[in-house]
Amino acid sequence: MAKWRNGSRNGLKIRWRFLRAGSSPALATNKFKHMKLTIKKLRQTGFKVRVIHARLFEKNLNIPSGKGGTTTIEITTPDKQFNAEGFSKCSKEDSYNRKLGNSIALGRAVQNLIEINPSVESLLKTL
Repeated sequence: MAKWRNGSRNGLKIRWRFLRAGSSPALATNKFKHMKLTIKKLRQTGFKVRVIHARLFEKNLNIPSGKGGTTTIEITTPDKQFNAEGFSKCSKEDSYNRKLGNSIALGRAVQNLIEINPSVESLLKTL
């Protein structure tokens, strides 16, 4: 019998094995659905990962807005020969969420890295 988040089949109908958007680390491509890539794992394997968050600010005030923003992740391979970039943008109507932005941008950056250099795919499968 499948496990449900609330312990039974009544109520919340979301299984643990089915991931919702933003509830897990980046899932890079369809080939990598079984593994969870994280910034920490990539850094431990020798990849250089840079994360850049940009927030919108309220007009005429010096405080960040709770809505909108961007996240950019740049990945450099351990041999420093290939660079890839992933970008995610939050709508001005949505609340800014760093974890979700990281997840989306990391998935896109890894996918771009695999397109640039297919040999990296075998290294990522070992993570």
